[in-house]
Amino acid sequence: MTGTASTVKTRCALLGALVLSLVAADEARAWPAPERHPPTMRGYRLGPVEWEFLPVDVGARHFRVMAFDGHVHSAISRDALHPIAELMWLAERKDLDLLVLTDHGASSARGYLEREYRGPVETLIGEEVGGSFGHAVVWDITEHRGISAAVADSMDALGTLVHGQNGTVVLAHPGWWIGRNTWDPRRWMQYDALRRGGIGQQIDALELWNQVYWERSRELIDEWVGLLERGLYVPIVGNSDFHRAYSHRLGDPRNAMLCASDAAGAITQSPSECLRETVRSGRLYVTEGPSIDVRLADHVPGEIVDAIAGTRLAAEVRARSEEGGTVLVYLGREVVARVPLAPGATVEHRFTLAVPQADSYLRVEIERASVPEDRPPFSLLTNPIRIDVLPRRTDGWRGPDEGSIPGPPGFSRDEVGRRDRARAQRRIDLRPAPRKS
Repeated sequence: MTGTASTVKTRCALLGALVLSLVAADEARAWPAPERHPPTMRGYRLGPVEWEFLPVDVGARHFRVMAFDGHVHSAISRDALHPIAELMWLAERKDLDLLVLTDHGASSARGYLEREYRGPVETLIGEEVGGSFGHAVVWDITEHRGISAAVADSMDALGTLVHGQNGTVVLAHPGWWIGRNTWDPRRWMQYDALRRGGIGQQIDALELWNQVYWERSRELIDEWVGLLERGLYVPIVGNSDFHRAYSHRLGDPRNAMLCASDAAGAITQSPSECLRETVRSGRLYVTEGPSIDVRLADHVPGEIVDAIAGTRLAAEVRARSEEGGTVLVYLGREVVARVPLAPGATVEHRFTLAVPQADSYLRVEIERASVPEDRPPFSLLTNPIRIDVLPRRTDGWRGPDEGSIPGPPGFSRDEVGRRDRARAQRRIDLRPAPRKS
């Protein structure tokens, strides 16, 4: 009996060791060790990754700056390369706090994450969808059924479905005209589209800086400024649209969102709540390296300052960039401060601003010292601090129903309609002739 019991114990111990070794091996396969590259990234060089955001403390209010990339594809998408475990490995090394997975089609990423990742990067599940409006990324939704049918209908139907789950809708890279679409995606970021009652009223933010389709970023920003001038505000974001490591840069650009925190820096809301709040308000800036702290009368980007025409407001800008450049502070379209940035140095600039006679806004860009061939001329963009000249407006900065206000050059309703009709006719002309019976 003793020998039999001893044998059983030995076999149980060996079996337990085998199970533990198999689990360890499975975890090793699912989650690459920090010191080695995952299989599809062997030989890939990260390059210097130094992200240090300037702290933002405004009076008794404290913010922790968290970085997220909101347009990212894993191997779940047919046109992307890396499994989720490898993608998360890269996200850690790119010093991202949060990633939104936006694979094409109904996403199965949640199951992969639960099995394959146990690291520090927060992850939300979204999806990239296509419709008459071009592409949109939807963030932080739990139920993907019905998305395809909603997209086939309209942006309004998509927004209703996503907002019903407390998710977020972002118009993706509107500067890219998708060949098979009848409509120019920029139609959905025009005044008549984004105002209340327009075809784009459900859009929470505009992805005007997309790494893959960066060429029209300057043009899109100028059109967005035109919307601000007419009292219509929709926040902007920037994302990498990452598909594969050798041609795309995860986290470049990234969104630096200001999450409410305690004095010790611990955020007082969940990352999901912070993303939803900061994106919809615009309490974030988009960056490809620099860090900034800008405030006007103790308000930060995405907030509104109530002011009296002719009075003066205190403004402050602190900025840092490893590559240097120039800080441009805009009041409307006018540059009211131009501050040179020495590489690696933090600059501070304080000034007062005369409140104009009508509503306006203050925003900041950092102009690059030298512009690479594959990047836009700026390395940082902020959302505006809006100045509401009393008496205060009550329409929520979504624009009145003013169909008579002209749009940007080349995008009047008549011109857009003419282009759309011509493109639709070309699609009809290109259809194959029906077979003769």
